[in-house]
Amino acid sequence: MKSKSQFASLLTAIIMMFVLCVGCSSNKQKEEMVMEKSKANQVELFMAKGIEISQIEKKFSTYSLKSKGLSSRSQNIAVFSFDNSKVDGNTLVTMLMESEFILAAKLMDDTMGGAQSGKSGKKKTVISNQ
Repeated sequence: MKSKSQFASLLTAIIMMFVLCVGCSSNKQKEEMVMEKSKANQVELFMAKGIEISQIEKKFSTYSLKSKGLSSRSQNIAVFSFDNSKVDGNTLVTMLMESEFILAAKLMDDTMGGAQSGKSGKKKTVISNQ
């Protein structure tokens, strides 16, 4: 009996050490990702379930955050533009990630190619290399 409880205690300690190490390394990665001022003016957001675009626009109106549309309705992912003269993109992503409204955020620039309709009536995605 005593060895089972010691084994359980050891296993718990190993799991806790692993969790702490992963947490520390992810914080270190965030710090290392700090880079020059971003030129991005758009951000793609994976919003929490039940969150509306208008809630995000209202909460971050200081930075002129405006919806450009949903990129995935089923996953609640939307693209927003923002005024990069009011806030650096990296700073905005950090603030967004601290919000309970947002599960993930990614900076984008406005040079993405969009989807275009083909002559057959079926939609196809065309990505331009600019």
